[in-house]
Amino acid sequence: MKHSVIAIVLASSSVAGAGFEPYLGWATVGDPGNRGLTAVEAPNFYPPFSTPPVPAGSVNEAFRISRTEITAEQYLPFLNVYRHHHWGNLGSGEITGSVIGPSGFDDQGVREYDLSPLNAKLAINPIFVVAATYANWLHNDMGDELEDFTTGAYDLQPFFDEPYTGQISFLPEPDAKYWIPTFDQTIKALYWDPEKDNGEGGYWRYPHGSDEPPVYGMLGEEGVESSGGSGRASNVDAFPDVQSPWGLLGGSGTWGEFSSGEIFGLQLVMQHGSMDNTSSAEFRDRVDQPLFRFGATGANGSFRIATRIPAPGSVTALTAGVGFAVRRRRTK
Repeated sequence: MKHSVIAIVLASSSVAGAGFEPYLGWATVGDPGNRGLTAVEAPNFYPPFSTPPVPAGSVNEAFRISRTEITAEQYLPFLNVYRHHHWGNLGSGEITGSVIGPSGFDDQGVREYDLSPLNAKLAINPIFVVAATYANWLHNDMGDELEDFTTGAYDLQPFFDEPYTGQISFLPEPDAKYWIPTFDQTIKALYWDPEKDNGEGGYWRYPHGSDEPPVYGMLGEEGVESSGGSGRASNVDAFPDVQSPWGLLGGSGTWGEFSSGEIFGLQLVMQHGSMDNTSSAEFRDRVDQPLFRFGATGANGSFRIATRIPAPGSVTALTAGVGFAVRRRRTK
C-alpha cells in the first residue's frame, strides 16, 4: 500500500512541464528485445493461414503508451483548431468520430464543435490519417499553424493537398515525440507478459492477461468484463480492473484500436480488439485476429498514443518506473 501512495504522489507532481498527459496516465512497457509470437500462440499468423508467417510482437526498446484510448474530451481541443486547416467536409464522421457534434459557426463562418459531458470519456474514433494528424499536433506542442498538423510524427502534407491522392506514409518518423503505437508495440502492450509460463514470458490470447475471452455484456451486468459486441459504447475506464499485463485498459471493446506497420514490404494500418457494435467480439479480441487495412482513410477506429521513456533522472522517469512496478504486482 505504501508503494501505491508514493506512485500517486509522484504522478501528480510530474504533470507540470511533462508535455501531453493522457487520461489515466502512461504505462511503461519494458522487457526490450522480447521474442515475437509463435505458431502456438498465434496460429492465424502462420501457415497454412499465412504464408510466409507474419512477424509480430517483438520490440527492441522500452516505450510508454497511454493506458486508455484517446478520449473525446482530449480530442475536442485539437478538433477546434484543426477545423481551420482541414480541406474536407468538417461535418464528416471521418474527422469528428461518432461522439462529437457541430455546435454552430464562428464569426468567420467556420464550423465549431462541442461535446456532451456524457460522452467526454468515450474513445474518439476518426480515420487513421486524422489520428496521425493528432499525433503531429502533439509532437508540435499543440500549435495552431498548418505545419503543426502536416509534419512532425508523420509526413502528412499530401493529405492536405487537393486532390488527396492517398500517398502518405503510415509509419512514424524516427524522431517522433508522440505517435500511434506500431503493430508490434500494440501487440506487446496488450498481450505480452514477461512473467507468463513461470517467468519465461509469453503472449496471452486475449488482452486482459488470459487465454480465455473476457465476459461480454452490458456495462453494469454482474461479472461483465467487456462491452465488446454489446451495441453500446462504454467509457474508456468502464472496467478498471480488467487490464493487460502492462496496465492497459480497454483492450476489448470500444472501436477497434489503430496501429501501423510494414509487413512483407507493405505499409499497413491494423485494428486490434473487438468493437462495441459488432457481434464477433470473442474472435476480434484474439491476438492473431487484427483487421489489416491498405489505406489510411477507409475506416474509423480508436487509438492510443505512444512516446519515449523520459531521460533517466527526471521526475517523470521515476514516476513511470514506480507506476510500472505497482501495476506488475497487481497483475494476475
